[in-house]
Amino acid sequence: VQPAWAPQLLAALCGGLIAMVVGSTVSLPSALIPQLVEDGLARDLAEASVLATAYLYTAVPACLAGGLLSDWIGRRLTVLLCCPVLLAGYLAVPLAPSLSWLVPARLLSALGAWLAYPSANILVTEFVHPSVRGSLGSFTSLFLAVGMLQSYLLGYLLPWRSLCWVLVFQPPLLFLCLLLLPESPQWLALQGRRREAAASLAWARGKDWDCGPELEELLSRERPPGVREKLATLASRPFLRSLAISGGLFFLCQYTGISTLVVFMEPVFADSGLSLSPRLAPVIIGMVRVVTSCCSSAVLRR
Repeated sequence: VQPAWAPQLLAALCGGLIAMVVGSTVSLPSALIPQLVEDGLARDLAEASVLATAYLYTAVPACLAGGLLSDWIGRRLTVLLCCPVLLAGYLAVPLAPSLSWLVPARLLSALGAWLAYPSANILVTEFVHPSVRGSLGSFTSLFLAVGMLQSYLLGYLLPWRSLCWVLVFQPPLLFLCLLLLPESPQWLALQGRRREAAASLAWARGKDWDCGPELEELLSRERPPGVREKLATLASRPFLRSLAISGGLFFLCQYTGISTLVVFMEPVFADSGLSLSPRLAPVIIGMVRVVTSCCSSAVLRR
């Protein structure tokens, strides 16, 4: 007997949609900034670049707050509350009459996206069975790449206001998918809500799956860890080893300048003297990123 695939796929899809929102919003300035200069809403690249930097500055405190919030009120509820904020930010950008209007709109989008982002991988991890966690766990990185490609492709095909109107579909889609999802069984177990944790786990695994052993493991620690326990975990050898491996790889990835390139890709290619259109080059890079994300998913599965 295998766990039911549909509920786990839905949970992975919800995590992926959160990542897609982040990917499309973080890469939006690549298409937005040059067109704002062309339309006269910004004097030059330096003035328009505030749309990218303000968004990224918001990411650090919002991510920290999002992680704390998901521990406090739950993963699903945190993302549900972020959807109206995201939608307001998405609607405000194409309606903006000036750059001074665009900046708070981008800050609103950043706040909603980065508050929700810490819950993306957690939702997948806490819903998906370990036997398929490697493949479905890659949904977040795959959808992050799809979100970026989406902004690059639409930026190549459409004017910036039309591009932003198309992206408005994402928060409502995420909200509707989350309505079909119960709260995380692991979070419910940590709150001591046994009956709800059992119901959530049964939903995730299907009626034919014996949830008893997994449920007992979840319920073995009923209360959330305190400050001392959290600090002890942070100082433990397994945590530090994992952090050194994953954090070291992530640092090396960021040190290549990928974050700067993502948000300024079109201006960078415009300055590089490419023979092809600077608007087309990001689309090609975005496609390569999606393909390599699919390859990593296949490798993880094996």
